[in-house]
Amino acid sequence: MDRFVVVFENAPLDPPGWFKEACLAAGLTLVDNEAIATAMSKNEESRRALLSAESGFGSEPKVLAPHYRAALDKVAAGKSRLALHGSAWLQYVSPVAACILDFSGLESERAKGRPGMTRQQVEARVEA
Repeated sequence: MDRFVVVFENAPLDPPGWFKEACLAAGLTLVDNEAIATAMSKNEESRRALLSAESGFGSEPKVLAPHYRAALDKVAAGKSRLALHGSAWLQYVSPVAACILDFSGLESERAKGRPGMTRQQVEARVEA
């Protein structure tokens, strides 16, 4: 099935309300990552792939991509306009029509680290 896919990213936070509003306005179905995880957990082959040494941090996306795509096909069956949350989807789904980055989550996390630190300490830590 040909799909129109938009990836939203606002690490390290969960999707904010405006994601849903944007999806509604654009006629996109926002796919729930928990539903993807559940679908993968119910598939023996996907579970083995997730737990294998080949799928660890820094692994090639090709190891897990087929499993994420299969779970997406199951969860979003019949939907042709999708919104996915998280930049990891850029490795698993192709083509992606757009990727929307929201850095406000990073800014809020950065602000949490500021109390008790000088501006110079904050900047040095961010640059590291």
